[in-house]
Amino acid sequence: AEKVYDGTPLFDTSVTASGLPEGFSFTAEVESSQTNAGESDNIVSAYAILNAEGADVTENFTNIATVDGLLTVYPAPVTIATESAGKPYDGLPLTAPAAIIGLVDGETVDLTATGAITNVGMADNTYEIVWSGANPENYDLTEEIGTLEVTINTDPVVFTAASAEKVYNGVPLTSAEVTVEGLPEGVTFEAETSGSQTDAGTSENTVDSYKILDAESQDVTEYFSNVTTVAGTLTVQHQSVTITTSSAEKVFDGTPLIGSAVITGLTSEDQARVTITPTSITNVNIVSNHYTIDWGGADASNYIIEETIGTLTVTPLPVYISVSDYSYPYRGYYQASIPTVTSDNPNFTLIGDDWIREDQYNRWHIAWAWGDQLDFGVSGGLDVGSYSCYVGEITASSGDVNNYFIT
Repeated sequence: AEKVYDGTPLFDTSVTASGLPEGFSFTAEVESSQTNAGESDNIVSAYAILNAEGADVTENFTNIATVDGLLTVYPAPVTIATESAGKPYDGLPLTAPAAIIGLVDGETVDLTATGAITNVGMADNTYEIVWSGANPENYDLTEEIGTLEVTINTDPVVFTAASAEKVYNGVPLTSAEVTVEGLPEGVTFEAETSGSQTDAGTSENTVDSYKILDAESQDVTEYFSNVTTVAGTLTVQHQSVTITTSSAEKVFDGTPLIGSAVITGLTSEDQARVTITPTSITNVNIVSNHYTIDWGGADASNYIIEETIGTLTVTPLPVYISVSDYSYPYRGYYQASIPTVTSDNPNFTLIGDDWIREDQYNRWHIAWAWGDQLDFGVSGGLDVGSYSCYVGEITASSGDVNNYFIT
């Protein structure tokens, strides 16, 4: 007899006989069995020959022989199948399960799929089996081995350089910060930027280079095919500076009235470069104390200027001219009173001139230390009599008469 292994014993108790006389019969016993895959003899363990009346007449037969049968159990077909799987690279191992098909009911094995692949490529999905609850010799094993494939990751990955902003201070503005979107969990990166902005204005902060790293810090950049970079913006705002010019006032004295000018808010380096010059005036006037500025190599476009402008005022110098009564005898030539000149500023000299007969004035000059000269005449007479003595028109042969308030 034969069968495929099913975990139960194989029996065959049938016995045939040849050579018995007609009308005779027999009984026989077979005690053999076969459970596991393989072969064994099926042995006739006892027999009896019976006559027509059913009596045992075995002893009357001397030439009896038995022939063993064969019990055959074939291995049961069993299949171990490991699954195939695929995914884009994500830094994690790719695995897939394994299954065994065809085990006899009640029998068990410990089956583990051992195939794994992390980086881009292909690998067999191998397995390990421990026949903990079954005999492997009872099975005819067939393998169906799956394939594990990790492909290039085509998902969008975007590296973005940070933006940054500050007010101008003469120091380059940079930002090394880079953020990323689209990387799988556990995958990290390194990146460098190349932006720099010193002067007021804007420029790009670009992602200069990058690496994508796995959990062991190995470079896996080549496993990502859809990587883009986004530049940030570096913005340097104008620095506010304040220019303040002073107010000042004085009475005209022939020397310049010079205001002051101060600029605050410059960087320390630019402070040493910039020269600011205030306005100056000498003659009588009222003017705004404007300024001129020499940037001396500093970049004016980095600054926004706020102004507080003072006023310079030069007022006229008071001068007092007086003539007094004068009595004198006839002398045969024109005569006039001698004037008196006073001022808050004593830096002058009064100089008399010859009589100008055709004008009937005695000429006088006020010579100031700073070079101005005021000219005037005092009227008088020739013959005996009374004359009105007065100061004639005042002019300036040097300087500007408007710089003086003459009384």
